Amino acid sequence: MVLVAKTAEEQIRQDLLIDQAADLRWTYDVITYALHITDEEFKRPKDGFLKVLPTTLRTVSEFLGEKEWFTGKNLNIVDFIIYELLGIHRAFVPTCLNDFEYLQTFLFCPLIAIFTPNNLLNSGKYLASDKFMNVPIQNKMARFGST
Repeated sequence: MVLVAKTAEEQIRQDLLIDQAADLRWTYDVITYALHITDEEFKRPKDGFLKVLPTTLRTVSEFLGEKEWFTGKNLNIVDFIIYELLGIHRAFVPTCLNDFEYLQTFLFCPLIAIFTPNNLLNSGKYLASDKFMNVPIQNKMARFGST
């Protein structure tokens, strides 16, 4: 399976989305790794992040539109990157995708689930088994996702 863009148009979409994903991840990391501030001071950048998050997610959702994959007809590496970021952001703000049908559809796409742990997480049997590990999404220094 080739997970990179195959056409010039797909390459453009792939490059744009990789940059958008990097910005989305960086913004999230700045918030969650704000170690030098108090909990009260943390509220201000977090509130700022939460204020712009819907706009960012709307842009990503519109970029996806009704397409099955972000670059077009073919599954691409950026689909996995965005899948991971959507999951992280949903853990941080559980309702953040409520207004974005395309992103919700994408997040629960069965083909991506084949390649990710979430297909196992949908099984109550797996969650109750000794194989399930509820691991952190961030390093132990982070304010969120580290426990």
